[in-house]
Amino acid sequence: MQYRYLLACLLLALVSIKGHGQDTRAMSLPQLWEQAFANYPSLVAYQARLQQATLDQKLARNQYLPQLKLQAQNTVGTQNTVGGAFFPLPGSYNVAGSGIGNAAGPSANLLGSLIMDWEFLQFGRHKKTTEAAAIMSRQAGYRLEAAQITIQAELSRTYFALLFHRQMERWAQQNTERLQQLFKASQSTARAGLSPGADSLLVKASLRQTAAKQDDWQGQSQESAIALATWINMPASQLSLKNSSFPAASEGAIPLMEPDAEAQHPQLAFRQQGIAYAGKQKEIAGANVLPTLSLLAGVQLRNHAPTLEGALGESWGNVYSNSTHNYLLGLGLRWNLTELFDFKLVRARHQEEIHLRQAEADETILNLQSHRQIAQRQITQDLRQIENGEEAYEAASEAYHLFETRYKSGLISISELLQIQDILQKTEKTRIEAYYQYWMQQADFAEASADFSILQTAFE
Repeated sequence: MQYRYLLACLLLALVSIKGHGQDTRAMSLPQLWEQAFANYPSLVAYQARLQQATLDQKLARNQYLPQLKLQAQNTVGTQNTVGGAFFPLPGSYNVAGSGIGNAAGPSANLLGSLIMDWEFLQFGRHKKTTEAAAIMSRQAGYRLEAAQITIQAELSRTYFALLFHRQMERWAQQNTERLQQLFKASQSTARAGLSPGADSLLVKASLRQTAAKQDDWQGQSQESAIALATWINMPASQLSLKNSSFPAASEGAIPLMEPDAEAQHPQLAFRQQGIAYAGKQKEIAGANVLPTLSLLAGVQLRNHAPTLEGALGESWGNVYSNSTHNYLLGLGLRWNLTELFDFKLVRARHQEEIHLRQAEADETILNLQSHRQIAQRQITQDLRQIENGEEAYEAASEAYHLFETRYKSGLISISELLQIQDILQKTEKTRIEAYYQYWMQQADFAEASADFSILQTAFE
């Protein structure tokens, strides 16, 4: 029995290890985008709004169908009548009887009716309302696309930050290893009498400082991993990336400034739909001052069984016999004349709404244009910085190896070697930062142009 228990535990452990390995599969940047599109809560909310707008559009079409209203009543009550007239407001009911002021006992009543009201002539009001609902549906679709672009850009920036922090963590680790080798070399040269024993203390101080930087970069890497895992709704411990460093940059990766590229951007399309909706509301306001013609039709079943000398139960049973049927056909006109007095004010209000939406669209165009221009110029500058950084790193790396050999031979002091090591350390950091800034600007340009093809190709 004990062996079976141990075997079951072993199988469960193997299954959990296998499942953990599947959950931590390495993902590329485009795969992270797809995960965010499927799992990020705000996109789910925008998708629900799009579905809601689509249903509202269908409901707007159905408003043109005839309205059918059915009612059925089977009541018992008194029928004391009195002359006069009244408006049939909610909360009142009608009493029909013979004789004015003559009291009668309780009676049973039966009423059933079906009424059709078809507003077949609305002078364009229904068409404009349906078009407004279609505009809202398209606007919801563009809002979803704009949100996806924003999430793509923000997730890409978080992804680049994680790559940068991990590279800086490796940078600090390499410096630590380099200083550890110097520490061992200083001890060897001191034992050989080629350098003073205080050299090892100087190297040890630099080693402690570099180790502290490594801990700091490790903490920032963990923070960036948590931020990136939040976008895809995944624990940070299960996050694994295909890329461990930034890919090389080339002149061919400079994005082109296509004329009027912002005209195809979902953010601008969203604003333009807002302008169209405000204009359609202005048209609807003009149609609201016109009357509505309706086709009316109705059928009715009615009976009345008064209680004379018999029991109330007999009267209730008699109400289902000798019923009366009626029908009614006609045309109806509805016209809210109050709309005529407020017509100019309502149209002026909608015109100001159009001006507001147009100003927002113009602002969006300016922002997209400026962001694209700034990002493109920064990308060009970053490419030059990367080229200079690569040359500086190669020169500093070669110089360090030469000075390290001279130090081990006792030709230079440890302070001179540490200066060269510090230069090498700074050139490495500048090189990594140049790549980081380059790809961050690529993300900015992709967001402003709604084109992530360069990022998708580089990090696929």
